[in-house]
Amino acid sequence: MLGPAGGEDWKGKDDGTRARPAGLEGVALAQALPNDWLGSGETSPRNGSYALSLGNRFDLGGAGELGVVASGTYKSGFKVEDYYQEPKAGGTRIFKYEGTRYKDRVLMGGLFNIAYRPWRNHKVSFENDYTRSAENKFIESVGLPENGDTARVQVIQWDQRDLYLGQVAGDHTFPGVGGLKFDWRYAFSNSDAEQPDRKFVTYQRDALGRYILKE
Repeated sequence: MLGPAGGEDWKGKDDGTRARPAGLEGVALAQALPNDWLGSGETSPRNGSYALSLGNRFDLGGAGELGVVASGTYKSGFKVEDYYQEPKAGGTRIFKYEGTRYKDRVLMGGLFNIAYRPWRNHKVSFENDYTRSAENKFIESVGLPENGDTARVQVIQWDQRDLYLGQVAGDHTFPGVGGLKFDWRYAFSNSDAEQPDRKFVTYQRDALGRYILKE
């Protein structure tokens, strides 16, 4: 049981399936939103984990040495777990919900480092590290809200995060100046987080014991 899926979910990236229709407001926007409030009953994908690493050193003759290291990882997994939420304030329970949480997660990353040593005591390097994670969650729970009778809550949520870390560095030693060492670093990074089309629905129990959409 999961929320709506896109064609690039396996990459940990929403392909626009969950995006809000552009250029619309008010009633027109509400009417254009996809009517996909129910979870999909599709068979869960097979869990898997993959990794690949490569590296080598190249002798450039009179031009020095070049070292390269690259690696990539990919992991996907589907999980079903018990869901329980009971926050308290001053020892008093605010609300309580119990149910089931379905999660489909993708984690992928890559590393690419290159180092150049033009002379024996001098080295310059360029390091890159990139990670992307995404999680498709579907939660079904029943419990007691802050006020009112027993209610059923359904949450559909997609979380997507990207993180890039980079660094350019140099290590230099000068034997002719008493072994003087000079090291320098310049680091930079970029991160992004998205949570498109989160759906939270509450169903109240009527006089016949049926759960109906809360107005």
